[in-house]
Amino acid sequence: MKIKGPLLSLGAHGSIADILTFSKKRTGQQARKYNKPTGVPSGSQRSRRRLTEFLVAQWQNMTTAQKATWETNAKASDKRLSGYHFFLRSAQRDLYTHTGLCAYWPMNELSGNQILDLSGNTNHGTLKPTYPNDVPTRTTSVKTQYGNALLFDGVNNQVDCGNKASINIFNTDTWYVEWWAKVDPTGDAIHDFFICHIIRPRCMTEIANRNFALNGNVGAAYKVLVTTGNNAFPWNTWTCFGVGADTTHFRLLINGAVVASDTFQVIDPAFDNFFIGKPSWGNEGYKGKLDEFCIYNRFPPIAEIKARYDFVKNKV
Repeated sequence: MKIKGPLLSLGAHGSIADILTFSKKRTGQQARKYNKPTGVPSGSQRSRRRLTEFLVAQWQNMTTAQKATWETNAKASDKRLSGYHFFLRSAQRDLYTHTGLCAYWPMNELSGNQILDLSGNTNHGTLKPTYPNDVPTRTTSVKTQYGNALLFDGVNNQVDCGNKASINIFNTDTWYVEWWAKVDPTGDAIHDFFICHIIRPRCMTEIANRNFALNGNVGAAYKVLVTTGNNAFPWNTWTCFGVGADTTHFRLLINGAVVASDTFQVIDPAFDNFFIGKPSWGNEGYKGKLDEFCIYNRFPPIAEIKARYDFVKNKV
């Protein structure tokens, strides 16, 4: 309780808990009161707020020239908006064009056999192999503000995200994939972290003998491009992972920082469906929690990636 003046008197002002607020009327002799909203944000609202964080991070790390272009466009639009607000408005209406976002799965649905893609490209994922009993289950996210996550059993849980053109980009030289994960250390020691499996894969991430590795499929063999070592992997704690190509290199990122890279080459242009958590060899699938999965057709500036990570890390 934070009240100034006798409670319920004409001069009282302040708040009682989180639901009742008193305010003084500037003139006259009547006290006013109103209720504060107490509703819990829906999954959709949480996801939209996260998308806004993506856009803020992108704006913050634009060049001066890029921001100036948005300022010019804002003035030309006669909407009386700043360049920043004009960018937000434009990007929210067409995320693919203005941000390069190909897919974004926040995994905030409360039920059903799908996870929705909020990029606008309708790459909705289907929980498999058999709904409702043998699929990834819904669980708590990295932070309360981000709603739900999915929990994979380490055997055959997976999400089939289809093969639309908007995510058929891994035979190009510029792309980026990012997700949050809490990896269960009791999973299979060899193929425990098979997070992203693309049929006839161009890029995969896995743990090989408890090393974190970025692999490229060259012909029939897997080429291990980079590893972080046995002691570097963050087990059983929420961690942000990113992997992508920036025209010259593969980059592997953990918590917004590049931890390894290797020379990039376009490999294996064939494409079927995009899967999350699909078992790699046999039935050794990903075991642990997974959330906030997104795909871009550009490699964002490292500062932008770090800013997005900081938004989550700094949440209460």
